[in-house]
Amino acid sequence: HGLPMRHEQRLQRLLRGGRGRVPDDCRHLTLFGVAGRNVECWLAADPGALAVELECSAEEIPKDDPSDFVKQRFGLMDRDRKEAARKRVREYVARAPLKSWIRASDSFAKFHDEARRLARRTRCAMPNERQDGVRRQSARRFSFSMPSRNASTSASFFLVLSSAMR
Repeated sequence: HGLPMRHEQRLQRLLRGGRGRVPDDCRHLTLFGVAGRNVECWLAADPGALAVELECSAEEIPKDDPSDFVKQRFGLMDRDRKEAARKRVREYVARAPLKSWIRASDSFAKFHDEARRLARRTRCAMPNERQDGVRRQSARRFSFSMPSRNASTSASFFLVLSSAMR
């Protein structure tokens, strides 16, 4: 990973904890991706698209670390609205501008490539979002969830490919 030892240890704990939440019969279909700074950086990789979702201007979204802004605008900091906010994030990710995310984020590009390798290995259809002219598949092609505990220097995305896609 090229991370300092303390971050590498934290990352390994995060990944072990995530894998432990996945049922044994689904682990071979599970991919853990690690955002360079935090998950919100991936969500903000295309500020224009995120601004439309959050009903703000792209200039309002902090470029260095959009974490608090994104959480606040999605409603993730409000305990009473947390489930609705998580649903809104999932829906945003399902229609996300992945090509923009791939161009803007090395860690997301790596995650996309790992997801494509997993899809090929499990014989699941997954378009190559790096190619121009690729039409998006149905949002039901994957499920996305954000872990409840977010590490400050890294966070994980879970991509579970459904066996029904075979």
